[in-house]
This record gives sequence, structure tokens and C-alpha cells, in this order.
Amino acid sequence: MDLNYDKLLDRAYFELESKVSHEDRFKIPEVDCIVQGRKTYIKNISVVAKTLKREPQHMMRYFIKETGVPATYDGTKLIMNGAFNPFKVNQIYKNYIDAFVICKQCTKPETKIYSEKGIMLMKCEACGAINPVRKI
Repeated sequence: MDLNYDKLLDRAYFELESKVSHEDRFKIPEVDCIVQGRKTYIKNISVVAKTLKREPQHMMRYFIKETGVPATYDGTKLIMNGAFNPFKVNQIYKNYIDAFVICKQCTKPETKIYSEKGIMLMKCEACGAINPVRKI
């Protein structure tokens, strides 16, 4: 057996690359948005909020602030009083993800928000970083 270290290392890397998956452990869900008349419905807001480990009311307050229209949450869906293009709704949702879900250090979405001495903080469960977040 006349294999040297470099050949063994090359073989190990070759086998490793074929088995490693580049998928994330966590997928950010998409919002299911429809417009009916003068109202916009986000039908899966409760599922999205649960997956992101956020309160649906927190997401609702963000949508109210960004759109400037009143909204209600009925336990399963968010109803906004205004007809908004689904592209606009998804852009607002993406901005929410960037501001309140994605870790600023490791860019993973495995975070939780809590309050300490009146300051809203976001702690990353993947890397342990703690960052302040703005109040809505």
C-alpha cells in the first residue's frame, strides 16, 4: 500500500464534496396573498409566524406601519383594508425578515426576540449573537 498523505487527502475531499448537502436546515416560508375587492388577505400568516417564531400580532403591526392602513388578525389570516399588489406585500414581508428575523452576524433565520429593560433584543440561536431591534 503505497498511498501518500496528499493522495489520501484528495480522495477524502472528493468523497466529502459528493455527500455534503448545501441546503439550509431552515427554510423561510412564503406568504400566500390574495386581493379581493378592497381588501388584501394573507391567508397563511399564522403558519408563517409560527415557523419564524414570531407573534402574528408583531407581524401585523409591521404591515400596518408599512402600508398605513388598518388591519385585523382573525386567528388564521391577516386582513388589510386596502388592495395591495402581491409583489408589494412580499416586498414588505422581505423587509420584515431582514429587520426582525435574519441574524446580522451569521445571516441565519434562527432567532428570537425578547425584551430586556425595555430594549427589544434579537438573539441568534445558531451563533449566539445579540443585537438590538427597533420597536414597531
